[in-house]
Formats: sequence, C-alpha cells, structure tokens
Amino acid sequence: MNDPFDFDRLIDRVSKKINDSLSSLFSSYKLGEVLEVIHGSRKIHVRVIYGKKCRKSVLSPCDDQDMDYALLVPFNMRSDQVLAALYREIERELSPKLQHIRSRRGGAEVDLNGETVQIQVIRSKRAKSYRASFKDGEVRLTVPTGGTKERGLLWLDENLRALEKWHTEYLRQLQKQKEASSQLSVNRKVTIYGEEHRLVFVNNRRDEGVGAGEIRVCPPKDTNDDKLWETAITRVLKEEIRQYALEQILLKTSSIDDLGIPFSKLIISSAQTRWGSCSVRGIVRLNWRAVFLPKDVIDYLICHELAHLKHMNHSKNFWARVEMYCPNYREFERKLKGYSISHSVL
Repeated sequence: MNDPFDFDRLIDRVSKKINDSLSSLFSSYKLGEVLEVIHGSRKIHVRVIYGKKCRKSVLSPCDDQDMDYALLVPFNMRSDQVLAALYREIERELSPKLQHIRSRRGGAEVDLNGETVQIQVIRSKRAKSYRASFKDGEVRLTVPTGGTKERGLLWLDENLRALEKWHTEYLRQLQKQKEASSQLSVNRKVTIYGEEHRLVFVNNRRDEGVGAGEIRVCPPKDTNDDKLWETAITRVLKEEIRQYALEQILLKTSSIDDLGIPFSKLIISSAQTRWGSCSVRGIVRLNWRAVFLPKDVIDYLICHELAHLKHMNHSKNFWARVEMYCPNYREFERKLKGYSISHSVL
C-alpha cells in the first residue's frame, strides 16, 4: 500500500525553496487526495501517487470523474521535487503541440505549397523577437536572447498561413527572376577576354563566377531594371579580373630578380581615363574594364605597370624594362590604344 502523502508539509517546503510562480499554481487541495492545478483558465485535478518501483515521474490521464490526471512519482522524491515535477509534466502535457512543423535535430521542416522546406534556426543577441525570412529556399527562424527553438517553432506553427503566403511570394519572385534571367541569357552575350560569354542565372552569389563560356550571375531584385543588371554583372566581372590579374602579377614578380619597389597589393579601379597605374608604395591599380580586353593585351598591361616599380616614368629606361618583360610590347601598345575604356556591360 502506498504511504500517505502530507500535502500541508509539501506546500510549506515548496514555498521556501521555489519561486512564487510555482507555488501559486495551486488554488486548493484535498488532504491526501487530489491537487487542484490552475493552468491558464483551466482547473485540473491531479492525484499524486508514490510508487516504490517508480524511477521517474509520469503523468497519465484518468477516466475518474473527480480526477483528470494521476502523477506517479518515485518513493524517495522530496515534496518540492514533486511540485516541480507536477509543474513540468502539466506544462508538457497541456502546452500547444506542433501541428504542421516537424522538429529535427538542429532545425525543422515544414510542407509549404506542396514541397518540403527546411527551417534553419539562428540565434541572435540583437533580435528582440522571433522573426522568419526566406533565403536560398530555406526558412530562416531567428530566435532572440532568452527564446527557445521550441517556442520559435510554435510561433511559426501558429502563423502557418502567413508563412505560406511568404513562401508563395518567394516562389513568385524566384520564378520571375528565372524567366527574366532566361530571357537575358538568350538575348544577351558579353565579350570578355576577347571571347563571347553567355549570361547564366544562379540562385545565390556563392555560385557566381566566369568559366566554360559562361558568366554566372545572381539576378537583382528588380529584373526589369537594366541598371541593376549592369551592377550585378559588373560585380562578377570585377572579381574575375581581380583574380586573373593577381595571379598573373604574382607569377611574373616571382621570376623577376630586380623588381625595384616590392609589389604590395592590387586594387581594381573604375577610372574613366586610365587602364592602370602604379604608386611608389608598390600598389598596382588596374581598371576593371580590362576584362573586356584579350588576355595577351591584359598581360602586356600588367607588364607595363610592373615596369613602373623600377622606373616611375616613361623614360627610355622604362621602355627598356617593358621590353625585357614583353619583347613585342610595341604591337600590344598599338592594340591597347585601339580599345575604348568607356565600355558598357550590356
């Protein structure tokens, strides 16, 4: 037979050891019988039962008209632990459950518009409330300081209709970008390095780049704005010429013994009148529009600027230095003068 339970003693001990929010959970109780628990606007009757073979607290529904639940607790559990266990089990039992979102380790997933969308949980010290956004086909759930993943998922679950509307708009914008990009890819080609390259759409900037006859670019938000398209393509081309020029500079300077001023860094410029320049601090500036030149002309342009590391002028010694780097420099100098520096992307 179970030992009698002293509820008067339980309430006295609990009031000293845990906060008032837990102790105020109870409005009244019947000695040795049933506790009346207030959860929100509900009154729930719970019988606490001690079991000698019980190892952890278990809350079970009851069919008894006078009792809603039975809480089975270990025989050696202290009264304050019983109250904490009761609070915890009641919260777990009666708290809202996820109806549409499936929680996973490290995140979650939800079905939106006929497809499974991953939910990435991001914790932010600056956020003051739960926020949701779409990026790269995923839902980004921002959890503020003091918040939990569980509460954030419940918030998303309760706002599923709004989430579906956001997802529908996201898909609409994505399709619009694809259509505009497809049209642009068919009708527009850009000549870089002396060869035509086709514009190709990618979903995010990490996939942008140049290769295999393609310029991979992430479309702007307003795909009908040519200026935004030009900005997006220019971004990709600037990074491309930076990588190519830096590779060539490092390759050439590594084979030159008497370089003069040590090369320090490369800066990609947007100058309107110069293809390039070199400073006494070893800084080489190269116009990003050089990407529209053939590679052999770009290589000459780099040799021209590197020669300035030894001679900061255009004297006979300078041109002798250029000839040492590029024996047929006169031919490339004529070619360079034949190209316009005011080149448009589109």
